[in-house]
Amino acid sequence: MGATGERAARAAERLELLSACRQWLAVPTFAIGEYDSDAMPGTFSAGVCHLGGQALDLWSDTQFTSDLEASAGHCIFLGGFWLDEDVLILALEGVWLGYDIRLLLDLSWPRQDGDLFLAIQRLMLHGVIPTNVRQMLLEWTVHTGNRDLRDKVMRLLG
Repeated sequence: MGATGERAARAAERLELLSACRQWLAVPTFAIGEYDSDAMPGTFSAGVCHLGGQALDLWSDTQFTSDLEASAGHCIFLGGFWLDEDVLILALEGVWLGYDIRLLLDLSWPRQDGDLFLAIQRLMLHGVIPTNVRQMLLEWTVHTGNRDLRDKVMRLLG
């Protein structure tokens, strides 16, 4: 299947995990920039709020910033194309705005493979924490203090 095909298959699995737990935890999910809902696996797109505009417009999107302020959220998980460009700048802007930014590495792709390490190093220097969907889901569930939900997520994670 090749490296790209394998990575796409893993990303589809991660999006399915995110979709299931998003429903259980009521965590909002946003997409900005180019987004093909038909290309997303299973029911993932059903709960995604697609914002208009280009990816670099995230922090100026009034719907996103209103929802973020209303939720009193402070931790933002980012992933997508292009880690070494759009995602990098969005993460840095989020840090500068005072948010705790996490980078979902298993849902992020660089435009230039050679720039991946540099982008991750730069983000870490600014306090962006790299993680993956499985770790994020476990972190969310443990944070709720709900043992039944935690056990449900643990069964899902296998």
